[in-house]
Amino acid sequence: MSEKNVLDEKLTYSDENKIIIEYIKENILTYHMTSDELFEKNMVEDKKYDFIFIDGDHREFQVTKDIKNALEHLNTNGYVMLHDTLPPFKEAGMDERLYPTWMGTVWKSVIKLNSLYEGLEYHTIDTDCGCCLIRKTNGFKIKKEYISSDFDYDIVFGNETIRNSIFNVITTEEFKRLLELGEL
Repeated sequence: MSEKNVLDEKLTYSDENKIIIEYIKENILTYHMTSDELFEKNMVEDKKYDFIFIDGDHREFQVTKDIKNALEHLNTNGYVMLHDTLPPFKEAGMDERLYPTWMGTVWKSVIKLNSLYEGLEYHTIDTDCGCCLIRKTNGFKIKKEYISSDFDYDIVFGNETIRNSIFNVITTEEFKRLLELGEL
């Protein structure tokens, strides 16, 4: 198992942030392996986490599998964050990588997630091609075992109101405000 601290030792910070940064440097680890290997070999069954970041294989089948695995190892009121949930154009949101800018079908997993589970709250921050923050609440449970992932990009992303409603899109300013109010 290969692990290391994810923050650069050369990181600079002001005195008021020193304690926070030092805590983060001591308590965040990355694992250099596939997510399947991580969940199969390295996640202790009774060990739960407060935050799991997913930014691996960007195809819907694997992202959905990663989310399911993460939720099994997540504390109640813990968070999963997904990257690349708001592809800026259709070709960037496909399973095949056709262009250098590629988010895959992570977005389909967010839609599927809503159909599979109850008790998840999520906000998608409209930054860096979409960062979806998912909170597992006390009411978390499985609703259904399967839903089709045959979602149409043009319908989902063709209307900003629909897109924002499906993904609960918020600006970075709204995200900061929610953090300040303790609502996240």
